[in-house]
Amino acid sequence: MVGFSAPMPSEALERCLEPSHYGAEQKDLARSHQAYIIIYYAGYETDPLEQYVALGLVAGALARLGAVTVVNETAHTTLPAAIFTDDAFDLDLSSFLREGLPLLMLFLWFCKI
Repeated sequence: MVGFSAPMPSEALERCLEPSHYGAEQKDLARSHQAYIIIYYAGYETDPLEQYVALGLVAGALARLGAVTVVNETAHTTLPAAIFTDDAFDLDLSSFLREGLPLLMLFLWFCKI
């Protein structure tokens, strides 16, 4: 993880927020952020799905600490960070990430929070 005590560059953030399919309130919350964290997978798991699960669990922990949006600048996509918490669905988060998360949502790559 690499953290920045500054807002994410607005041009990059806007390219991701504009096509997002959630409400203006969530987008405004993302725009008002004061810091961001880049997370990378640096473990030993070779299965890409398990790498995503690990990053999703980190995203969920950060959401519980106040992260509001998960952003993939490369894919120009975002998701509300709350999706990565156990509160979001009936499954535990690791099961949700392995079994219930639509494949297209995995394209987020869990890059920036």
